Amino acid sequence: MAKKITVNFRLNSTGKNTFPVQMLVNLGGRKNEQGKFIVITKNVGITLKKEDWNFARKLPRSNVIANRLLKIEEKVKELFEDYNLDTISNDVIDVLKNRVELIIDAVLKVEPIRSPLNEYISEHETRHYDEFWIKKLQELDCRIIDARGRTINPNKFFNVLYDKEFLESMVDNFKNELVPDEINENDENPSTEHSLNLLKNKDDKYPILFHEYIRIVADLKSQQIKDRLTDKREYLKLAKKFEVYDKTLTLGQYNDKVGLDFLNWIKTTDKFNIKSINSYGAIIKVLKSVLIYAKELDEHNFGGYPANLEFVNIKKDMYSKQVEEVDNVYVNEQMLKQLYDLDLSTNEIPQLEYVRDLFIIGAYTAARFGDLNQMFNVQKYKNNDVYYIEYRDNKEGVRGQIPVPNFVYDIIKKYNFKFEKIENTVFNKLIKLVCNQAGWDKPYYYSYTNLITNKTEQIPSTFAKMVSSHTMRRSFATNMFFHRKMDKRLVMNFTLHRTEEVFDNYIKVKQLQYVDEYIHKFIEEINA
Repeated sequence: MAKKITVNFRLNSTGKNTFPVQMLVNLGGRKNEQGKFIVITKNVGITLKKEDWNFARKLPRSNVIANRLLKIEEKVKELFEDYNLDTISNDVIDVLKNRVELIIDAVLKVEPIRSPLNEYISEHETRHYDEFWIKKLQELDCRIIDARGRTINPNKFFNVLYDKEFLESMVDNFKNELVPDEINENDENPSTEHSLNLLKNKDDKYPILFHEYIRIVADLKSQQIKDRLTDKREYLKLAKKFEVYDKTLTLGQYNDKVGLDFLNWIKTTDKFNIKSINSYGAIIKVLKSVLIYAKELDEHNFGGYPANLEFVNIKKDMYSKQVEEVDNVYVNEQMLKQLYDLDLSTNEIPQLEYVRDLFIIGAYTAARFGDLNQMFNVQKYKNNDVYYIEYRDNKEGVRGQIPVPNFVYDIIKKYNFKFEKIENTVFNKLIKLVCNQAGWDKPYYYSYTNLITNKTEQIPSTFAKMVSSHTMRRSFATNMFFHRKMDKRLVMNFTLHRTEEVFDNYIKVKQLQYVDEYIHKFIEEINA
């Protein structure tokens, strides 16, 4: 088995009050000629106090510095991906050590974080020291931070003669910011009548940019062992939206009035084309999750304590769940056989056969699309001719186990029990082409409530276009429970649904049962 590298960080003791941060790259347990384990050790050029280091996470408490170290870790791992650590020579390792140093320098040499006042300062020529403006800087709590996240003493930084009239007016503007009046939650777009700056909190306790913080939360939640975030895309999308909305907004400036202004803006702007209630609700859900993390769970940051966001009330209606039932299709077993019988081996798009095979595997195993990209363990059950597979469900953090029909086993075996990664967006485009070739191009109309007009709209489509990666699990659950009449708890054991209520809503159990009963008691009789 190929060796894998691990990257860790630690404080390197020097006998002083401050400690340099050191990176250790373990080359998968590989030993040198003397039989010692090879570990690349590099100081990253950052010095911290003990209280500024989170020993449990092996990272600094500062979000800014921790995020940059994680970036270094990511780049270092990418560097070694192309090398086989079992056969790599010592000469190549020496070269890679130098490249590790280049990565550290490249990641840390980024623009420092600046306040508005810092931005003005950075644009002007250095001339001589002025004690008056250092005092003003301290009054405004504007810190000067270098590229490696360290706070610089203003006495060392300032040596300038500024346009005092301009800076004095700038200081007055900051000091005289008005506390915003209450805004009615029914206001369609408060930002049209109120300056966004007047909506922000005057006292900025947490100066990290809000869109950056959302990305950090996504990274941290992805590293959790329990309730780990398996899909960061919605968080990254929200971060981008806030960056467009106001790239200067910080976590400390955020409050419910700013949030309401953002949510009203997102509905009306043409930049992101948010029209449906579910798209809007997904934004609210992620925003609420970020705020909960900061207010209740973020013990790793802000000096070791959760953020005191006193003007954020996550119980407000503006953060409530907004969802609308959508049209979800499933594929029955007869249709799955149609897909299986398609000859796609000579198709101009070689991936079509692979996508078709993955869809059939998902529809007979209940595995999530994101869990197909792993090695499947396949064994015979009790020494008979029935095979069952084992895989890891990353969302629930448990082992998934399920027996499979022989033809599904044959498909899995064709790929040597291991599937190459394919992006969800690519898969969804290609599976629609497969479904078209199966003849599923009959008209299908789906409806949704327009977020702007609040009216129901019908959108023309085809059945093939409604099929996606999520259709696989839905097809499994519906076919096994509704058509094959399996016990609900048996099916839930394989879909890993925790409650019957969630399962029932997942495949619209009541609706299907009512239709089934109606056919049996009326349609069959009247058609006879």
